[in-house]
Amino acid sequence: MTMKHLLGVAAAFAISFSECTSAFTSTISSKVTPSSSRTLQAPLSPLYTGLTAVAVDIEEEAYRDIASFEEWASYGGIQKADGFQLISEELDGFLDVSAMTTQDIPAGSPVVYVPAEMILSSNNVMEEFGRIQEAEQLLRDSGYESEIRQYYLMLKILAELEKGQDSPWFPYLNSLPRYYSTGASMTLFCYTCIPPLLASLCKKERARLNNLSVKRPVSLLSN
Repeated sequence: MTMKHLLGVAAAFAISFSECTSAFTSTISSKVTPSSSRTLQAPLSPLYTGLTAVAVDIEEEAYRDIASFEEWASYGGIQKADGFQLISEELDGFLDVSAMTTQDIPAGSPVVYVPAEMILSSNNVMEEFGRIQEAEQLLRDSGYESEIRQYYLMLKILAELEKGQDSPWFPYLNSLPRYYSTGASMTLFCYTCIPPLLASLCKKERARLNNLSVKRPVSLLSN
């Protein structure tokens, strides 16, 4: 397992998390009554005795523990509308997880309530870690100033991955896919198999991922 592989996984997690968070928070409504506030903590309470992994396996074929993630989400105060559920199915040899409802939900109704402390946001990460000026300047010089917030999310995910089961985000990270069929994950050969315009867009995504993987020592990480 290489550092390049780990950085790629973290960047993919950060990008996908940012997009998913935006989708989830757009469903939040004041009509949903929050549960009692809980402090996000490492999943070492009896609730998580079913966890067998002590570190997040980032290999592509790694098992996705969805059940522990759902327990963790419920414990953290995340609420779902009646009938909302996650379903799993195998797709091209990998576990695919999607959301569905078992009953009609009127348009505009809240689907998921996510407490603020359960949202992994770049604002909170930048406040927690402080600003890393050298890395930010490298991103600006490369034309990726708009990705600075994604960079901090990637750093946070790397830091939490290093903690293993001691991380309060462990059940969430351990439920995510490790295989991504995206433009950024394509090989040079793949680009020759698709139309030129599509190949160009995929190359831009790959360049974006590479630039997010700023290779400079960061005291927040072990190496």
